[in-house]
Amino acid sequence: MTIKQNMITLPKTTITSAPSRFLGARGDLAIAAFAMVLILAQGACGSDDTDTAADATVATPVDASTQDTWTSFASGFFEAYCSECHGPGDALRDYSLLPMVESEAAKIRCGVSADSLAGCSIPARQFPIGSGPKPTDEERLRLVQWIEDGAAD
Repeated sequence: MTIKQNMITLPKTTITSAPSRFLGARGDLAIAAFAMVLILAQGACGSDDTDTAADATVATPVDASTQDTWTSFASGFFEAYCSECHGPGDALRDYSLLPMVESEAAKIRCGVSADSLAGCSIPARQFPIGSGPKPTDEERLRLVQWIEDGAAD
């Protein structure tokens, strides 16, 4: 992945699945079990609270003369909306650590965005999942802009 002046370029990826004749009944069962785990995880991720983003304000309103940074905005965003599932203890996606966020920036950019973005295979508003608080459209826009601006410290 490369990040250049408001553009993220990803290597082409092909995702394929093997037909049942290659996997047999066990493969079908494994696929069904994996799908069930994803469905259950989506419901479990986040709090049981049905509060909205109004109760989880992340940062002060953006000032056009200043650029958001990890410290001034993004770390608070990830703490408020992502840390329940992707916080300390998640060896693959601990979003309390800037290097982990940077390694997943393209996926995060696509899934957090309020609107569909060019070059994204992940739908807009995909993240965060679960029933926890959701970011406002302004917060989503700021995070996408922060990533597109190079994810400043």
